[in-house]
Amino acid sequence: MDDKKMSPAEKRYRERFRMIEMNQEIRLLSGAMFGRNQDIRPMILTEKGKVSKPKIKKLTAQLMSLAEESRINLRVGGFTEEEKALLEAMILMAILLPGVSYGFPSEESNKKPAFSDPVSYDAVLDLLRDPSELAMDANLAAEHLNLPVPKLQTEILPGKDNLTIAEQDKDMDEYYEDEELYDRWAEEYVRAGLEAIPEEHLDSIAQQLGDEMLALEEGYEKIFPMKQEFAEALSCFCEMADRIPANTGTVFEMAVNLYLMRHDMSPLSDRDTFWRVHAECETARRRVNRKAWERRGQRA
Repeated sequence: MDDKKMSPAEKRYRERFRMIEMNQEIRLLSGAMFGRNQDIRPMILTEKGKVSKPKIKKLTAQLMSLAEESRINLRVGGFTEEEKALLEAMILMAILLPGVSYGFPSEESNKKPAFSDPVSYDAVLDLLRDPSELAMDANLAAEHLNLPVPKLQTEILPGKDNLTIAEQDKDMDEYYEDEELYDRWAEEYVRAGLEAIPEEHLDSIAQQLGDEMLALEEGYEKIFPMKQEFAEALSCFCEMADRIPANTGTVFEMAVNLYLMRHDMSPLSDRDTFWRVHAECETARRRVNRKAWERRGQRA
């Protein structure tokens, strides 16, 4: 489609889409180079595949130590004791949450033990980079575990852009640009919701949903590891989430990369591999720059 024929909402969405997609590709490339695409389970499970509290606590402490080292390397200084408690809580939650799969009670995923499926270091890092996503996942877990923890307001936390949010924003932009269309859509949405369920079935459907939610919570509680430690970490997070130090996402990424390199789990731990990857990245950068300048010349 010709850019001149696009609506302003469509233009904004396409620009945003390209940035999100390219940032995701860069993150995947970075994850492969540093080894963050590897499975974290060997470092936190026993030989029989059970969650090991000592191993998880050890990994949490190691990542916290490396995070402080990384922050000092950035010449920002170390963390206060309060900040350490907050970041340790975030690390523990980010390790536990990706390892627990859950679904409706009829689904097999609700019966899987914790960490039945691979969990990459990048999956953990994604939650540490995005406190709002970490808060949403933690809130959901707390609901299913019936934890007496105040629900954290995700609006106060910094978050990352993603395609789902971008598409929702684009749709709303288009509706707002056409006030009549928006009013009609809102009216039809409400009417469709009311007409979809016959009134005589409302009570039975409500009962069914309640039974399913109860079964979901019971199944989730059985498979969730370290519930007490998770509850304590979430309480700390809720209390101090508005005091997350600046540049924490960068610091956590540096910490995970250092952890993998120092445990010889990163391709870059090997000198020859490092120089080969470095050369390939430099070649790719020059190719992109050359194409960009060629397009500029054609437009001139």
